[in-house]
This record gives sequence, C-alpha cells and structure tokens, in this order.
Amino acid sequence: MARAAYRLLDLATGEGKLMGLEWGTGTLTPLFLQGKLAGLVSIEHNATVAEIAARVKQENATQLESRWAQRTAPLPDGSEPGEALQAYLDLVKDGKPQYQVIGISGPAAIAALERSVALLVPKGGIIMMLGQGEAELQAATALAPGHWPRHHSGTARRWTLIWLSCSAQDCHEK
Repeated sequence: MARAAYRLLDLATGEGKLMGLEWGTGTLTPLFLQGKLAGLVSIEHNATVAEIAARVKQENATQLESRWAQRTAPLPDGSEPGEALQAYLDLVKDGKPQYQVIGISGPAAIAALERSVALLVPKGGIIMMLGQGEAELQAATALAPGHWPRHHSGTARRWTLIWLSCSAQDCHEK
C-alpha cells in the first residue's frame, strides 16, 4: 500500500498536468481544485448543488473557468432508475481511460465506480470513493479489480476506499 500512498501524494502535489473526474460535487471538489489538476469534470445529480457550484465557479472565474467542467443530470432521491441513471452516467461521453484521479460520492456510487474502472488510466491512477453502509462497501470491493492495491478507512457505516490502478504483474512486483 506504500506505493498507493506515494502515488496519492504525487497526485496531490502534482504540477497541474493531471485530469480528474468526480461523481458528486461537494466533498472532494475543494481538494481537486486546489490547483493540482489541469482539469476536473464534475458530474452532479442535485440541481441545487450544481447551482451552488456554478456560483463558486463564476466568483472564481479566472482560476476555474478553463479547468472545471460541470455537468448535471437529475437522479430521483433514493433510487437509481434506469433512464435517469443512464443519463447521469452518460455525462461522461468518452469511455476511454483518460483520468488520473477519480472521486466518487453520493447516490449511484456503485454504478459510477463500475464506469470509473474503465475511465481510470491503467497504471498509476487513483479512485477515491466515499460510501455508506456495509452493502455498498461489499459491492464496491467486488467491482474494482482484485489486484489493485486498496486502502479502507472508516467504519461499516461511513467509509473511504482508495484504489491504485496497475496491471496484475505491476501490482505484485516489489
């Protein structure tokens, strides 16, 4: 796990050349926008949160305008219906691995994680997922490739998972 910790530190102190994606604007947004990412795409399901984020972006336009893209698709509270969920996931149009860091929080987190595994660069990328509940924790653990180093903190009620992407061979080399 030391390799993942060093990679996370590298991402946090990078030179602004990395691309980030976040599912759920809010908790991880300030961390991602501290000037370390060249670009951030925020996918939001809540129109009110999206409006607040848009105001923050407008107030800091010179800093954020060119590197923070916001996209919104509503999800009904407490559910993940087919069409609404698909519209939310489709806000990330290109399915190619292109992001070095991905943050996941909020509803539809499991579906977002499933999509994110394909969007993360295959070597040296980081996924940070903030979750709730034992069932979501088990589902998340099952979705990410088993050979990716994983760090878990928190409790079954509220937790954080961090994965480092790598090939099966690279992950097992010391």
